[in-house]
Amino acid sequence: MSATELLERPESGNEAPETPAGEKKKSRFVKGYVIYVIVMLAIIIAGLTFLWDRMDVYERSRPARAVEAWLAEKTPADWKQLLLDEGFEPAYVEGLDLTAPEYYKRLGVYTDETPVYNISFGSRRPMLTAQLRKGESLGFGSHRWVLDSVGAVDSGFTVYAPDGAKVLLNGVPVGQNCLVQRDAQALTLSVFEKNRADIHGLAKYVLNRSFTADGVTVIDAEGNALEPAHLADNACYYAPLTTSCRIEVPMGAVVTVNGVLLSGENAAAETKAVQSDEFKIFEGIENFLPFTWETAYRTVWTVEDLVAAPEVVAAMPDGTALTAESAADGVWVFPTPSAATPDDALKAELHDYIMEVFDAHMAYLGNRDDDLAGNYSRFSKYLVPGSEAQTQAVGAQISLVWYHDMDTRPNAELKEVLRYAPDCFTARVEFADGSLREGQIYHNIYIFVRYGDGWRVVRIVNE
Repeated sequence: MSATELLERPESGNEAPETPAGEKKKSRFVKGYVIYVIVMLAIIIAGLTFLWDRMDVYERSRPARAVEAWLAEKTPADWKQLLLDEGFEPAYVEGLDLTAPEYYKRLGVYTDETPVYNISFGSRRPMLTAQLRKGESLGFGSHRWVLDSVGAVDSGFTVYAPDGAKVLLNGVPVGQNCLVQRDAQALTLSVFEKNRADIHGLAKYVLNRSFTADGVTVIDAEGNALEPAHLADNACYYAPLTTSCRIEVPMGAVVTVNGVLLSGENAAAETKAVQSDEFKIFEGIENFLPFTWETAYRTVWTVEDLVAAPEVVAAMPDGTALTAESAADGVWVFPTPSAATPDDALKAELHDYIMEVFDAHMAYLGNRDDDLAGNYSRFSKYLVPGSEAQTQAVGAQISLVWYHDMDTRPNAELKEVLRYAPDCFTARVEFADGSLREGQIYHNIYIFVRYGDGWRVVRIVNE
C-alpha cells in the first residue's frame, strides 16, 4: 500500500456513511420547489394586490359611481324642492314617487369626456339631467368624477289652441316664447267653412315644464274657457267652440251660407205657418178682389258646427234679394216680402183722380154746401156698386151726424200707392182736419179695383 493511499484512507471507526445519489437529488428538488412556490405566491399576491388596486381605481373612476353617490345623498324632500325650483308644475311633482330615482345615459349627448345622465322618477320619462366633470387623479391615468351641473329636461308638452286664444299655466299667461307656430294644426271644418281663408288652424304652444294638461287653461277670444278635445302623444288639443245658426226665410227662398247653397243634405229644415196682417184690410171683400191669398209659410234652416260667424245671403226664387230683419245670437230672420209693391208710376198717373175721390169723400162726409144729393151723386160714381164702400155711403144718409163746421177741404197729400195685383191697388191719403182735432193727422186708405175701363173703390179704411 502506498503512502498516498494510507493518507486518504479514513481511520477505522470514524468513517461517515455515504448518502445515496437519489436522495441528494430529491432534497435539492424539494428545496427548489418550496422556493418556487414562495416566489409564485409572492408574485400572485403582488398581482392580486395590483389588480385589486386597479379595480378599486376603476370602480371609483366610473361616472355612474358619482351619480349613484349623488342620488344617495338626496331625500324625497330634496328632489321635490329641486323639481319645483326647476319650474315643474307642482301638481305633477306631487304625484311622483321620489323615493327611488332612476338614472341612465342621455343618448346622443353622453360622451366619455363629458358624461351626462337622465334622472327619472317612476317612469322612463326624464325630468333632470346630471352632467359630470373630471375630479382628482386616482393614479393609473384615471380620475374621479364629480357632479358639474343639474338641469331640467324639456318635456316638449304641446298645447294646440285656437287662433287668438289665451293660454295660461297655473293661472299665469304663458310668454310669447312658448308660441312656436301659428296655424300649426288644421281644423276639421264643415262643408260651409272648409274654403274660408279667414279661419286659421290651431296655434302650437310648447310648455317645457309641463307633462299634463292639469295646470293648463285656454280661453278663447270671446272669453270662453275651452275644454281639451283630446290628448295624444304628449300633446293636448283645444278645439274652438262651435255654434249653430238658425235662418228663417220665406218658403222657396234660396239661401247660401258662406257661399254654399243650403239643402236637405247639409242642413236641417222645418216649415212653419205664419199669420200675417198684410191682407187683413181685404177680409170680407174677397168677392170683389181680382186676386186671392193663402196662408204664408216660412222655412227655418239650422246649420250646425260653425266655428265663425257665417255670411248668410237669401233671395227669392226670382232673384229678388232679401234683407235680414235681425241677425243676433245666431238667428237670422229674413221677412217675407210684402205682397204689395210700391208703384210710383201708377201714383203719378192717377194722382189727380185719387185726390178727386178723396175730395168727393170729404164733401159727402161734411155735407159740403148742404148739398146731400149732389155730394152723394158725385161720390157714388167712384164706388163699385154693391161694394162695402157703397153700402156704407148709402147707410150714411140715414145715420150720419152732419158736421156743419167740418173742414171739407183739408190739407191732404197722397202718400203711397201699393199694387197688390194688376187690377188692384191701395192709395193712402194723409190729411189734417183742424175742425176736429187741431194738429191731428189722419189717413184714409182707399182700395181700388179695376171697374170697366177705370178704377173704383170697394173699401175705405180710416186710420
